[in-house]
Amino acid sequence: MPPPQHLLASKIRGFVCRSCLSKLQPPQRQRIQWVSRSLTTDNVHSRQKGGTYPPSIFEETHGEDRAEDEAEFYDESIIQTLEEEVRARRKDAAEHGGVPKSAFRYFEETPDGVREEVKDDIEEENTLAALEREIEDLKSGTGGLRERLVGDGSSPLADELRAQILEIERVDLENLSEADRLRLRKIVLRGLESGTPSSSQATPKPRPATDIYETSSQLESTAEGVDIAQDAIIPVNEFPVAQQSRVQQLNDALTRKPPVGRKRRGTRAILGAAHTADKNYLLGVWRAYSLCRNALLGLGRVVPREIWMRLWNIFQVEGTHNLDRWARLKTLGDDIRKVGVRFEQDQILLHIEATFIEGNQNHAISYWKYSSAQRGSHYWELGARMLAQNCQADEALFAAESCLQQSEASTSFRLLLPIIRAYLDANTRTSIRRAWALYIRLRVSYSQYLTMEDYDIIISSFLAVNQSDLALGVFTDMMLTGQPSVQDEDSTSQYRAATGTRDNLKSLNITLEELDWKSPRSLSKLPPRLNNKFFFGKWLKKLIGDGELEAAKQVLDLMESRRVQPSAIHLNGLIGAWFREGSEKSRALAENMAWRMIKARTDFVQQRNYLNSSFRFVDSTDLPSSLSLSLTPPATIETFCVLIAQYRRRQKADRMTDLFEAFQKSGIPPNTAFMNELLLTNRRAHDKKSALETYQTATEEQGVAPDLNTYKVLWALLKKDVDPIRGPNRPGSSDRYGRCRNLFADMISKLSSSSTEAFPEDLYRLIVQTFSLAQDLAGTAVALGALQQRFEAYPDPETARIVVLQLARLGLKNELGVEPARLNTDLSMTRERIATVTSILQQFKDQRVEALLQKGIKFDELEGSALKEEPLILLSELLRFAERQVALEESGSTAEKSKLAAEAMGVPDCSAWKDNVESL
Repeated sequence: MPPPQHLLASKIRGFVCRSCLSKLQPPQRQRIQWVSRSLTTDNVHSRQKGGTYPPSIFEETHGEDRAEDEAEFYDESIIQTLEEEVRARRKDAAEHGGVPKSAFRYFEETPDGVREEVKDDIEEENTLAALEREIEDLKSGTGGLRERLVGDGSSPLADELRAQILEIERVDLENLSEADRLRLRKIVLRGLESGTPSSSQATPKPRPATDIYETSSQLESTAEGVDIAQDAIIPVNEFPVAQQSRVQQLNDALTRKPPVGRKRRGTRAILGAAHTADKNYLLGVWRAYSLCRNALLGLGRVVPREIWMRLWNIFQVEGTHNLDRWARLKTLGDDIRKVGVRFEQDQILLHIEATFIEGNQNHAISYWKYSSAQRGSHYWELGARMLAQNCQADEALFAAESCLQQSEASTSFRLLLPIIRAYLDANTRTSIRRAWALYIRLRVSYSQYLTMEDYDIIISSFLAVNQSDLALGVFTDMMLTGQPSVQDEDSTSQYRAATGTRDNLKSLNITLEELDWKSPRSLSKLPPRLNNKFFFGKWLKKLIGDGELEAAKQVLDLMESRRVQPSAIHLNGLIGAWFREGSEKSRALAENMAWRMIKARTDFVQQRNYLNSSFRFVDSTDLPSSLSLSLTPPATIETFCVLIAQYRRRQKADRMTDLFEAFQKSGIPPNTAFMNELLLTNRRAHDKKSALETYQTATEEQGVAPDLNTYKVLWALLKKDVDPIRGPNRPGSSDRYGRCRNLFADMISKLSSSSTEAFPEDLYRLIVQTFSLAQDLAGTAVALGALQQRFEAYPDPETARIVVLQLARLGLKNELGVEPARLNTDLSMTRERIATVTSILQQFKDQRVEALLQKGIKFDELEGSALKEEPLILLSELLRFAERQVALEESGSTAEKSKLAAEAMGVPDCSAWKDNVESL
C-alpha cells in the first residue's frame, strides 16, 4: 500500500488496498469539496426543518441525499479524529516535558564537550496550533458555510435558495407528473448553477465613485462609529488551493501584534528600536498583502470589510517608519474601490490626496470633483490645494472661497498663498495682476493673522517670477505693520489709487477694472523716509541670512533701477555668502562685485589726490550732464579680508599679488582682521620670518592692536619652531626659553585683562604645550599662574595630560644617545615613565588632601574657584619637583629660576615657586 498520508490531508485520493477497504465501516468515496455547489436545496431543507423526502425524489436526483449524509458523516468523523489527535498530543506533551513522546530530539556537541539541543524545525502543519486551526476550518467549512448561505441574513444567493425550497415544497411528490418532474429538474439544476460563481461574479466590477464614496449621513445610518472588529479574518477556504497559503500569511500578519523594540540603554536607543520594530511590522503586512493582492481582488466579496479597514488603518499612520505611506494608500485605496467596499469620509479625502501625490493629478482632481463626499471645509481645502498645484488657479480660488466660508479665518486664510503662487507661475500679464489683487484682498481681510513667514512666502513668490517691484511692496507692508502711517503708505492705499476701485476688497471676486493699472512701480512707491540704502539693507540682510542669494541679487538690481546705492557692509556680507555657497557662478559673482568695489575705491582715491583745494562745486542745473553716477560703493577693509581668505584657501598666489597692490593704492589703513589674514597666509606658506615681520610692522609702525586670534597664529608658529621633531635645526635651550618667554610677555602687555571675552581653551593648551615642548619647566609653571591671575583661566585634564607627557620625556634618550623626536607610547619603557609621573602626581594630591584636612577643609567639598585652583597647585608642585630632579647644583634654587622666568615673561608678581614656604 502507498505510504500513509498526514492526518491533516483532508482530501485522501488514490489507491487503497482491499484489506484496508474491508476494515473501513463507512464506504470510501470521493471527498466532496466544501463549496456551495455541494449543498443542494434538498439537503438544506432537510437540515433546517428536520424532515425527509420519499426515496423517489432522491432516486430522481441521483442519490444526492445519500451522498450528503455520507459527506456529513465523513466530515464529522474527520473532525472527531482530529480532536482526539489534539487531545492525545497535548497529554503526551504534558507528560514528557512539553515534547511529544514520539518526537525526535537532536543534539550538537561543541569542541569542549558541551551538548546543546537543536530545535527541530517542525512544519507548521505538524504543530498543535495547526491541528486546531484545521478543526476550526472544517467546522466553519460545514456549518459556517451553511449559515452564510441560508442564515438569517439577506443575500442574493440565500434568497434564491429559499425561493427554490418553497417552490419544491409546492410540488406533490407522491403524485409526480412528467411535467412536474421536468419542472423540478430545472429548479434543481438552476440551483446548482446559481451556487457556482461565474466569471463575472468572481471579480466584482468597480462601482462608480458616487456609489462607493458615501456621505457622512449614509455612513451613520449603516454603522454607529468606526470601530473595527479585530477578530475578523479572511475565509481562506474560499480561495483556490494555490492561493490559500498566501492569504493565510496575510491573516497571520494582521492578527500578529506589532512587536516592541528591544530595550537598550538610553532613550535614543529605545526610540530607535521601537522605530525599527514598527517599520518591520509595516513591511511584513505590506509584503503579505502584496503577495495575495490578486487573490483578494478576484474574490473581494468574501473578504470582510473589517479587513480592508484594518489594512487602511495600518498604512495610514504617519512617521519616518512609513516613508511609502502615500504609495501604499493609493494602491490600497484603488483595490478597495475595485472590490466595492465603501469608504469613510476621511478615507475618501486621504485616498484622493494619495492619488494626487503619487503623480496622477488629473485623475485625483476628477475624483475630487465627482465624489459624493461631504462638501465640508476639508473637502474644499484639499481641492483648492490640488487645483492650485495643478495650475488651475481660477477653480482653486472658487474652492478656497467655499472653504473660507465654512472654516475659521485664522487657520484657513493661508489657503490663498498657493493660489497666489499658481497665478504667478502662469506668468502672464493678467495672471500676475490677479495675483496682486488676491494679495491685496488677503491683506485687507486677514492682515491681523499674517506672520513674517507668510510675508516671506509671498515675497519669494513674486521674486521667483522677477516681479521685484511687487515684492518690494510686500516687504514694505511687512515693515510698516503696526505703525500709525500704515493706512496711508501701504500697498492697499496705492492699489485703490491706481485702480480707482471703491470696493471694500473683502470679496475674492476680482473685477476686470482692477486689472487695469500701468506698471508695478505705481503700486509700490516708497515713502521718502524709506527710499534709502538702510531700508533696502534690512531686506538684503534678511535674504542673506535666509540663504536666498538669488533673491538678494534681484534686490541689488532693483536698487540700481531705483538709483539707490547699496551699503558696502551689506555687499561684503553678500560677497562672503556667495563664496560660502561655493558654486562657480557664485564665486564669479562674488569676485566681480568685490573687484568693482575695489575699483570704485581706487578711483575715489585718485580723484581725491588730484583734487585742488581751490576747486569748488557749482550747481549747473541748466547744463546737461554726460556723467553717469556709479552705484557701486567703494571697498572697505572687510572687502580685502574676504578676498585674502578666499585666495589663500584656493591657493591663488597671482591674484593675491594683485590684491596687495590694489590694497596699497586704496589708502585704507590695516586693522586687526586684515593683519590676522596676512599672518594666516604666511603660516599657510610656512613662512615664519614673514609672519614676524608682518606682525611687527602692523603693531609697531601702524599701531594695529592684536587680539586672541593673532596670538593663536603666533603661538602655533612658535610651537612648530621649538618642537623636538626639528632635530638639529631646533634652537638651543636658552634660545627656546627666550622666544617663549618674550612672546608671552608681548601677549600679556598687549592683551587687555579687562575684556569680557573668555580666554580660549585651545589657546590656553597651545601656550602650555609650547612651553612643554621647549622643556621650560619654570616658564610652564609661571605661565599657568599668570593665565589664572590675568585671565582667570584654569588648567583642565587635557592640560595635565600635556604636562605629564612632557615630564615623562625628560632625559629620555634612544639607542644612539639622541633625544627622540616623538614620545612613543607603545614602548614599555615609555609607559613606565608615564606611570611614574602619574604616581608622583597622585602622591602630591594625597598630601594636598591631608594638608587641607588638617586645616579643617575637606577636598571633596571644595567648589567654585577654590576647586579650580587645586589642579593648578598640583601641577606647579609637580613641575617644581621635576625641576629639582634635573637641575644642576650650580644652577640656583627653584625660586630663583621662577623669579627670573616671571620677570622675563612680563609678570614679575607671578613667581610660581618661592622659598621658605611650606610645600602644599
